[in-house]
Amino acid sequence: MKKRLISMAAMLLLMLAIIPAAFADVTYPAPGDIPVGGTLDHLVAIVSASSAQATEGTLPPGILLETSSGSDGLYIYLRGTPSAVGSYDCVINVDGTRTIICPVNVIPTSPSVTAGPGVKCQPGGEAVVSVTASTTDGGSLSYQWYSNPNNNSSSGSLISGATSSSYQAGTALAGTTYYYCVVTNTNKGQSVSVTSSAIPVTVEALSVSSISVQTMPAKIEYTVGDTLDSTGLLIYVNYSNGSSDVLSQGFDLYPTRLGRAGAQTIEVSYGGKTCTFSVNVEQAEEEIQGIGVLTLPDKTEYAPGETLDTTGLSIRVYTNNGHRDVYSGLACSPTSFDKPGSHTITVSYGGKTCTFAVSVVKEVSAVSLAVSKLPDKTVYTIGDTLDTAGLTLKLTDSSGKTQKISSEFRCTPTKLETAGRQEIVVSYGELECRFSVTVEETEAEASPQASAEPLPDLSPAPEEESSPAHKSSNGKVLVIIIIIAAVLALLGLGAYVYIMNREGADKLADKLEELISRFRRH
Repeated sequence: MKKRLISMAAMLLLMLAIIPAAFADVTYPAPGDIPVGGTLDHLVAIVSASSAQATEGTLPPGILLETSSGSDGLYIYLRGTPSAVGSYDCVINVDGTRTIICPVNVIPTSPSVTAGPGVKCQPGGEAVVSVTASTTDGGSLSYQWYSNPNNNSSSGSLISGATSSSYQAGTALAGTTYYYCVVTNTNKGQSVSVTSSAIPVTVEALSVSSISVQTMPAKIEYTVGDTLDSTGLLIYVNYSNGSSDVLSQGFDLYPTRLGRAGAQTIEVSYGGKTCTFSVNVEQAEEEIQGIGVLTLPDKTEYAPGETLDTTGLSIRVYTNNGHRDVYSGLACSPTSFDKPGSHTITVSYGGKTCTFAVSVVKEVSAVSLAVSKLPDKTVYTIGDTLDTAGLTLKLTDSSGKTQKISSEFRCTPTKLETAGRQEIVVSYGELECRFSVTVEETEAEASPQASAEPLPDLSPAPEEESSPAHKSSNGKVLVIIIIIAAVLALLGLGAYVYIMNREGADKLADKLEELISRFRRH
């Protein structure tokens, strides 16, 4: 009996464990916010029950509880279109034994917003931007305007106080500014906002149609060199939109410096248009303020004792009326020069002075002439003409300076007709110098040859005695013959040596002269 009771207790416990598992519920999260007029189709739970019933007054207006049976239980739905804003806790009774609560939050409807058109105007014109907004849930609409230099509806700046459906934009400056409005629908403490598209407002720069002088400046009498004074000048401006304005500044004037005498027309420019007025300019009495050398004289180098030559000298005269150039009537000091060196010349004009410098140098004269380089050709044949190619002279002046001279000199003689060393005189100006050339015979004479026949015996016969006079005569003849023979032999020997050794005509002539002098001494 005891065992049976234990078995029954175990079965009862098993049934109690199985029954809750068979009737377990599955509940789903609450739906998200749904706007008024939106569609709600939300599965609340799947329960093991035969029916479900919503408690009266807990469902949002327009929302119904619907159920359907499935293999795994009863499906419970909330479906419909909510028509009132609010936060609702939907209480669902299941078989009168269980309660499921599903919160539903109904939010206001997003307002419908339409942005007005863009606006174009000129500076100072009227530019009103606006939006049209509406809501279907009976909520309250509010507005906030923003401005933006860029064409977008997200990065603008809030305009304080601009909280109506329209806004009057500023038009003082030319350019384009974009405006947008954030419209908010508020219902039962909940709000939904919508941003309009950007509305451009373009302020177009006015173009000037014409200008004219309305009031002349206070000062219209001037002196040459004065600067224009526009104080009191008013100009009348007509714009392309038909508006007008009177301006006392912001315009340009030309010329502003009055540089010539007589009636002077002044041009006024504004907005691409011009008008003119006239002033009177008188020539002021000239006042020389300074002078300066414009061009130096043609001659700036002198010798001691010479007189200043001002040909070519000119100065620039600076006055209160500008400047002018003077080419004559100039007083200069000093005008003569005694000492070498640099001399400062003072120019005077109209009580003002300026200076320039001249140089006084001693007269330089040539003092010596010498041969610096011999001509290329220094050996000639009798009858040749002197060739001075290559001849260079050195000219020294009184200051010690030297220069090379290779032309414009004279040589004497130029025709070489005498054999031997020939001195050439070179003349340049009043100076002379000399050099020598060698002049040779046309053909060298042949040297005497030894005779095969014996020379006649010129000595007196032994048996014959000569008188003293005869002996003296014979001796002189013999000496002459010997000298002539020796000279001929030397000439032939010299020609031979010259041809063989080519040592030059000068050495040959020297040798011949030396030999001849020896024979004469004997």
